[in-house]
Amino acid sequence: MIREDPALIDIMTRQHKTMSGKLEKETDEVNCFHGVVEGRVQRVGFRVFTREAARRHGIKGWVRNLPNGCVELHAVGDEISLTEFLTEVYQGPVLSHVSHIELKWQTSEEEFGSFDILR
Repeated sequence: MIREDPALIDIMTRQHKTMSGKLEKETDEVNCFHGVVEGRVQRVGFRVFTREAARRHGIKGWVRNLPNGCVELHAVGDEISLTEFLTEVYQGPVLSHVSHIELKWQTSEEEFGSFDILR
């Protein structure tokens, strides 16, 4: 079942463009997104899951819990890797449930050495 979420639709559109060969951007341009993940995302291993997914996809940045029960993340990498990473984040770990991701895609010159869990 596909969730009717604008962020997921954006992910799927980007993946379709990637698979169809219409997305031609390469790693010369650093892309990033800043997101707030809503749902059952705290006390379920979500930040660790996100960090491991980021490492698998070569994404740099950070993830942290917010006081309101959401999780905030900032991810930097090439657009294709970010899209694949975001697909995994949307699925989350087994005990989680992502109801919505508020995303802001942007170009960034900010550099990170790794993907960290902030406290």
